[in-house]
Amino acid sequence: MKDILSRFRPNGYMSGEIINRISQFLKLIRFKNLLFLLFLQISIFYLLLSSSNISSSHVWYGIIGLVIPTFLIAAFGNSVNDYFDYESDIINHKNANHSERFAAEKIKKASVRLGSLSLVSMAVSFLITNNIILLGFFISSILLLYYYSSKLKCIPILGNLVVSCLCVIALFLPIVYIMLIAEGVKLTGETRVFLSGFLFFVFLTTLIRELIKDLEDINGDRATGCKTLPVSIGESKTRNVLLGICLITALMLMSWAQYLGIFVNAYVMLFCVFPMILIGALIVRTSNYEKVSRYLKWLMFSSSLLIYIFHFSYNL
Repeated sequence: MKDILSRFRPNGYMSGEIINRISQFLKLIRFKNLLFLLFLQISIFYLLLSSSNISSSHVWYGIIGLVIPTFLIAAFGNSVNDYFDYESDIINHKNANHSERFAAEKIKKASVRLGSLSLVSMAVSFLITNNIILLGFFISSILLLYYYSSKLKCIPILGNLVVSCLCVIALFLPIVYIMLIAEGVKLTGETRVFLSGFLFFVFLTTLIRELIKDLEDINGDRATGCKTLPVSIGESKTRNVLLGICLITALMLMSWAQYLGIFVNAYVMLFCVFPMILIGALIVRTSNYEKVSRYLKWLMFSSSLLIYIFHFSYNL
C-alpha cells in the first residue's frame, strides 16, 4: 500500500509546485492590476467603436496590436521594478514569506523573458497596424519603465509623475489607433470632454496611488537610499501633499461632471467625489496606508464604470 501511495506523491508534489510557481509569477507581474488596465483600455475602445463604422477586422487588429503589447510591457515593468526593489521589499516585509516568492535571480530572468516577449509583441503590432506612432509609444514606454525602476523612482515626485503619464498613455493608445485607421471618424464634443477629463482623472488617481505606495515603503526606501517624496520631506508633509491632490481631484471632478448630463453628474458625485474626499481625510488621520490603498482601488474601479454610464446616458 505504501508503495502504491508513493507513486502518487511525486506527481502531486509536482502539480503543487507548478501551481505555486504560477501563483508567484502572477503576483510578480501584478496580474489583477494588469487586468484592470486592460479593462480600461478595452472599455475606451468600446466607447470609440460604438460611435464609428469600423469593420470587425480592425477591432481584432486593435486588440492584438494594442492590448497584448500593453499587457506584456506593463508586466515587464512590474517585474523589473520588483528586481530593483528586492532589498527594499525585504525591509518592508513584503517578502515575509520569502521561500514562497521568487528570488532576485529568478525575478531577473522573468524580467528578461518578459522584455523579450514585449519586443516580439511590438514587432507583431507594427506588422498589423503598420503605424510608426504606436511603435514609438511602445518603445518609449518600455525604456521609461526600465529607467524608472533603476533611477527615476528615487527622484522625488518625478518617478510618480512618470508612472502616472505611462498609465494615461496606455489609455490614450486606443484613441490614437481609432483616429489613425479610421479616416473621417470624428468624436463628438461631449465625447472629447469626457475622455479629456477621464484621462486627467486617471493621471491624478494614479499619482495619488503611487505616493501612497511610497508612504508604505518609506522604511525600505530610506534604508536603501531611495529619495522618494516621503523620505525627502517627511511622512507628515507628504500626507498634506496627498490631501491637497485629493481635494484638487474632487474639485476637478465636480467641475467636469457639470458638462456631462444629469446621470453622469450624479454618478460622479456619489461614487467619485464623495469617496475621494473621504480618502483624503483618511490619509491625514491614519498610518494604515495599505487600507487607504485598498479604498483607492475600489474608487478607481467604480470610476472606470463611468465609461459605460456616459455611453448609455447619451444613447437613451
